Amino acid sequence: MSAAQARIAELQEKIASLENLRDIIDDETVYQSQTELQSELDTLIQTEGGAVVAGDVDTGGGDFVRRDNNVTVGERGVAIGSSVSGSTIVTGNGNVVGSTVNLQGDYIQ
Repeated sequence: MSAAQARIAELQEKIASLENLRDIIDDETVYQSQTELQSELDTLIQTEGGAVVAGDVDTGGGDFVRRDNNVTVGERGVAIGSSVSGSTIVTGNGNVVGSTVNLQGDYIQ
């Protein structure tokens, strides 16, 4: 677990613990403390449009790809994130897939 993940878990635990102290501490103090902790938590989990996964993830044996996990593909390469079947994958220049086209003959008519 990274330091950021540990801090996120700690903040989440503190926020939940404060709720249990409402019978000892006044509501305003609990609310203010929770708001400050939530603000720090929100800053930590800011992902610029990404997602936060908090908990266990079952990938079915595959890799868990995070936004910091980059895949580099060489020129004319293809990166496939999972299994592929029944698909046509074409790389290169000047390829025609499906049917041949007689552009010159079609143009002259």
